[in-house]
Amino acid sequence: EPIYPGDIGCYDLAYNPPLEAVDVQICMGGSFGIANGLAHVVEAPIIAHLGDSTFFHAGIPPLINAVYNKANITMVILDNSATAMTGFQPHPGTGYTAIGDETIQLKIEDIARACGVKFVEVIDPFDLKKATETIEKAIRFDGPAVIVSRKLCTVIELREKRERKEKVIPYYIDQDKCNIKCDACIELLGCPAIIKQDGKTIIDSSLCTGCGICAQICPYKAIIEEKE
Repeated sequence: EPIYPGDIGCYDLAYNPPLEAVDVQICMGGSFGIANGLAHVVEAPIIAHLGDSTFFHAGIPPLINAVYNKANITMVILDNSATAMTGFQPHPGTGYTAIGDETIQLKIEDIARACGVKFVEVIDPFDLKKATETIEKAIRFDGPAVIVSRKLCTVIELREKRERKEKVIPYYIDQDKCNIKCDACIELLGCPAIIKQDGKTIIDSSLCTGCGICAQICPYKAIIEEKE
């Protein structure tokens, strides 16, 4: 079984069911540090993750340590262009200073390569097929590997859509196609908009952000985008 060291951020919620993708979490930057140690004492795949803000704050030293000590680990950096959990403060990857002035935008992938990481890939987490393939390659890679999973924070994206007066098109579940016993959309995704109600699996349109990940997961093609 893979081991998933986690870190400090909104992704802490992945500790809970149904995702259960955090095995241990201590402090900012701790995910990469713990992964470094585990790599030398266990044979299981080690997949550590932290956010972009945490990476700039405390993730770079343990990343260097992984390179220096040849740790066979996969490090996933969840880059949503925000310090979302504490109030959307800017960080070196956003291109803005604390007072809102434009400044140089540091790229996480450039930093990883500069630190000596040989396997560095940027993925779109909403492209499930390609993202899965890339992560599998990273796990098989002999040595430290870095995946930058880049997608704008949904809270910011929805805010910008409201400013543009752009409508969010939600998805719905075709009950004629849905296999109620499947639960892939619930167990694999953990989306708060997908719920059980009156013996059916439904999507709460008031919570759906229109990302479409659930439609990619559904093996019965029962999840469909609503028409405007």
